[in-house]
Amino acid sequence: MTRCAHCGNRWTIGDKLRESFKFSFDRSMTCPYCGEKQYLTRRYMKKSMLITFLMSLIMFLPSFFSVTWQVHVAFIIISIPTAFFLILYTFELTSAYEGDFWDDQIR
Repeated sequence: MTRCAHCGNRWTIGDKLRESFKFSFDRSMTCPYCGEKQYLTRRYMKKSMLITFLMSLIMFLPSFFSVTWQVHVAFIIISIPTAFFLILYTFELTSAYEGDFWDDQIR
């Protein structure tokens, strides 16, 4: 489970969903218990990007083979919740903004 870097309280799945899907250009997330700003770690950003890429690849994998539309729908129905679960399960927070995951490759 994800813990706040300041107060140490565990974030629930509802807290993660609420903070993940709020529309904001600010990269911080507010801890629901202590109100301090939290940031996603670079490691988490890399993991979530990889999970999203793999799940979208798996979702469209049947289109390379001659299968029925029911198989396509089944792959989509399975891969979307799996991606959400994996992304929420690997959620990691830090108290300081580490920058974006591609910052290391630019320099």
